Amino acid sequence: MSRTRVALLVAVVLLAMPVLAAGAELTPPVGGAISDPLTGGFSILSELLARPVTLSWVESLPASKRVGQEFAFSVKAENATEEVGGQGFDNVLFVIEVKITPPGGGETRTATTADLTVTGTGGQALGYESGYFYWGPSDGFPMPAGYEATTIFTATAHTAGNYTFVAWCVDLNAPQN
Repeated sequence: MSRTRVALLVAVVLLAMPVLAAGAELTPPVGGAISDPLTGGFSILSELLARPVTLSWVESLPASKRVGQEFAFSVKAENATEEVGGQGFDNVLFVIEVKITPPGGGETRTATTADLTVTGTGGQALGYESGYFYWGPSDGFPMPAGYEATTIFTATAHTAGNYTFVAWCVDLNAPQN
C-alpha cells in the first residue's frame, strides 16, 4: 500500500472517530473490513498543565452526624506524570475552607476550630489560620510528578449546622491565582 493511501486511510479513521463515538458504523475507504476498527487518540501539550494535581473523594463526607460524633472521610491526591504535563513541586500544602450554616438557615460563616476539629492520617491535627484549615507542614512538602496518596481524615463537629468543604492543593512557591 502506498504512503499516500496509508496517509489517506489514517486521515479517514481519525476524522471518523467522532462519528464512531456517536454510534455510526465505521467502514474502511477501500475493500471489506476483516477486523473491528482500531481507534485511538492522544493530545499534544503545548505547555505544562495549569493544574496537574487532582483531588478526589475516596470515602465521602457523611450526609449527617450528631454534634460530638466522630466521622472519617478520605481524599486522594494525584499529581500527573511528566509524560502528560505533570511536574514536581517542592512546597505543597492542602488548604481546606469550611463554611457552616446554622440549622434552619441563617447566615453562613467560616468554621473555626471551635466548630470542627480535624486530624489526618496518623492523628496529626490540621493547622488553622486566617479562616482556613491546612494539612501538611506550614512550609509545605515535596510532591514529585507521578505522586499518589490517600489521606484518611477524622473529624468531630462541635457546632450543629450544615458544613461545606472546599479543598485545594496549593504550591506555596507559586503566585496566588
